[in-house]
Amino acid sequence: MFFDHPKSLIFVHNPKTGGRSIIKFLGLDDSEPFRFAHAPSELIRKKFFQSDWDKFFSFAFVRNPWERYASLYRFQRSPAYAAMMGNNFSAVIAARFDLNEWVEFNARSETKSNWFGMDQQLWWRGVSKVYRFDQLAEAREALANRFGTTGALPHENSTPSHRGMGSADFTDRSMSIIADLDRATIEEFGFVPD
Repeated sequence: MFFDHPKSLIFVHNPKTGGRSIIKFLGLDDSEPFRFAHAPSELIRKKFFQSDWDKFFSFAFVRNPWERYASLYRFQRSPAYAAMMGNNFSAVIAARFDLNEWVEFNARSETKSNWFGMDQQLWWRGVSKVYRFDQLAEAREALANRFGTTGALPHENSTPSHRGMGSADFTDRSMSIIADLDRATIEEFGFVPD
């Protein structure tokens, strides 16, 4: 969660949806980036804003679930993630398995990689506006107009693309697992595998 009282905005940061770029673009305070960075919208509303929630413009981003899981896997495999997180469980599991093994392992394991198995509705439900990651240019324009921000949208915290790895590289079983995990988001936004 990131907010700006003078601008009356609350940004609910759904992991792997371009959030770090949005934070920089809007000039939001990220001096404590991990404390409540990815708090779900309902928790933010109840614990922090309560009856003031409707006085703010709250927003979140969603991403095609298969693309988001491929990005999450690549991110957790990266040396930058391992260094940032102290080579935690998520980094170790992502480094150990290929994409489909990683999906299968997390689907069966009680201990899961960070953000695995959490439907994106946890972040978008109840916010004023939901933007799509695949329409980032339009979202940037709308946010710039609303908040008087200028300049290009920076590309922060990007995950290096691994050649040949994307949503098309999921097995049918992995595709089905992801569809079950993010069912509400798929139904709400009409996402299909690309």
